[in-house]
Amino acid sequence: MSTGFVISPNVLNTIHSLPEQERLSIVCTLAGEMLLGVKREEGLSPIEKVIYAIIRQHIERDTERVGSLAV
Repeated sequence: MSTGFVISPNVLNTIHSLPEQERLSIVCTLAGEMLLGVKREEGLSPIEKVIYAIIRQHIERDTERVGSLAV
């Protein structure tokens, strides 16, 4: 992922709607990857991996969308 990224209101709403433990696991994994460049998916449960993949895909799509508007 590039150095800049977009976290849209939809992504935030999705994260906030998760149970606390899943929310913490997914946010820590996102922060580790996006801010520190560390892959930490192995600590997620199978369902958390699916949720993480969906959220990450939305962040990538939103970031690309905003980047294309800036050109």
